[in-house]
Amino acid sequence: MSPIKRLVRRVGRKLKAMVPEPPPPPGLLLTTVEEGEALSRVADPLNGRPGTIGAAGGGFDLARVETVWCAPAFGVVLDETGRVFAGTAREARRLTPTLDRLPTARREEGETRLVPPDDAQSVSAATVFMGWGAAHNYAQFLLSALPTLLAAERAGALARFPAIAPPLSPWHTDLLALAGAPSPTEVDAPLVKLSEAVFLTPTAQRPGLDAIRARILAQVAPAADARRIYVSRQGSLKAPQETEAWLEEGLAARGFTIVRPETSSVRELVALFRGAEVVVATSGTILANVLFCAPGAKIIEIQPTPPAEPWARDLAVQVGAAWHGFVSGMGIIPPEIPLEPRLRPASAYGWRLDVTAFLAFLDGLI
Repeated sequence: MSPIKRLVRRVGRKLKAMVPEPPPPPGLLLTTVEEGEALSRVADPLNGRPGTIGAAGGGFDLARVETVWCAPAFGVVLDETGRVFAGTAREARRLTPTLDRLPTARREEGETRLVPPDDAQSVSAATVFMGWGAAHNYAQFLLSALPTLLAAERAGALARFPAIAPPLSPWHTDLLALAGAPSPTEVDAPLVKLSEAVFLTPTAQRPGLDAIRARILAQVAPAADARRIYVSRQGSLKAPQETEAWLEEGLAARGFTIVRPETSSVRELVALFRGAEVVVATSGTILANVLFCAPGAKIIEIQPTPPAEPWARDLAVQVGAAWHGFVSGMGIIPPEIPLEPRLRPASAYGWRLDVTAFLAFLDGLI
């Protein structure tokens, strides 16, 4: 190598040493980790002995972690290095697959980073039992969050780790009361710092529902005057059915009581489903109340499109009811307004039912 090249190289190294390295991006780089890879399961949450829990039962594992962040409205728990515990984020990922919609999070160059606020509320110990879906969706709360909360109670976790939740709606508190479940502490903060946290990860499909069913049915008698019910969607803004009025007229002529869920209390809905011999409803969260149907009841689910997960059918089987599905065949009708799909509100979409074909199908069943 020539003396000039050596000189240039030495000068280049000195200049590089004089230029400071750019600071790392602010915040925590979010990564996902399965619980079993990152923490020990505990058999006794009161003293933290390692092992696999047996007390919670019902298809749950209990996990205990220390010094973590929690986004109560999403149910997401992550540690100080940004590792998100996968079991707590499954519902949130339906809304925000990259988790960039978490409070104080942002997406840059293919990475999601979260910057915890300096003035975040601190909580000494808590049980996190509600995912994002359960905060907004009746079925998610009844079929997932509520059994999780009761499993934590059976395991003895709530004495040391009181349950926390985002601000609750009246229907949340009604279900909690009917199930005799402990009321969680409502936390209206985007992020909280937890010294210790417990969360329960389901390892089986809809565990603990038999106990939920028994508890709630012990509080609610069946409605005596509505043997056939139809749950209307006329009050719903989400993908309205354009032939609803025609369908209701045909069902009323067959002795069906038309149920308006938006004006019915949780107790009233439970009583109606419990007392019904025949239930007709469109696919949706309201069918979570099939949990309260009597064995032998007939459940007819009107499906705008074939479901990816026939959870209402599975729920009917669990309680001994007979499920029947009717796919409209017409599908979802997109709006005429020229908007990107992600910008269209749910109310922009509609669908039509072939009422004549459906009523003929129903008559063959009842």
